[in-house]
Amino acid sequence: MDLRYFARELCTLSELDLFAADLKASLLANGCRLVLLEGTLGSGKTAFCQALFRHCGVRAGEVLSPTFSMLHEYESEQGLFFHLDVHLKQPSFIQFRELASEGDLIVIEWGDLLLGETEWRTLFMELLRGFLLVKISVLADGSRSFEGSLKLHPIETKLRLAAQSTQPPTQKDRPQPPKP
Repeated sequence: MDLRYFARELCTLSELDLFAADLKASLLANGCRLVLLEGTLGSGKTAFCQALFRHCGVRAGEVLSPTFSMLHEYESEQGLFFHLDVHLKQPSFIQFRELASEGDLIVIEWGDLLLGETEWRTLFMELLRGFLLVKISVLADGSRSFEGSLKLHPIETKLRLAAQSTQPPTQKDRPQPPKP
């Protein structure tokens, strides 16, 4: 699946399961470790997380909505995964940095709420080099629409474009260490 932009309409749970499997493979292939979910109450954010984490080796029934606890942690043979819900409460920057340093994949329900704040967007870009934003909508017939796009750090974008063109990036395209 091309994560730069995708749109899918899903009618059944088996279609959701296939979509989650495809998305998980694409996340791994792209080195993307952060997924932000946008959608109204009842749109299927947690159902999507259940399917995605199942493909990460988390047992069925173990993935629950983190609405009131804000954070659930899942571990499987494939890694350590974090599932957050920021609708009622946001993690601290320090807490998020710890999650990012430890987790193989972080999925945040209502994650679009954080994008309105420059500090969070900057943190996502600097710490994780980007994120996947997925918007889930309920259609008139009850099916769900999943629309997503990969947002990369500008340096990461240049490096990927350079790799695709088989030309090495120039020195100015490489990340520079902070100046003292």
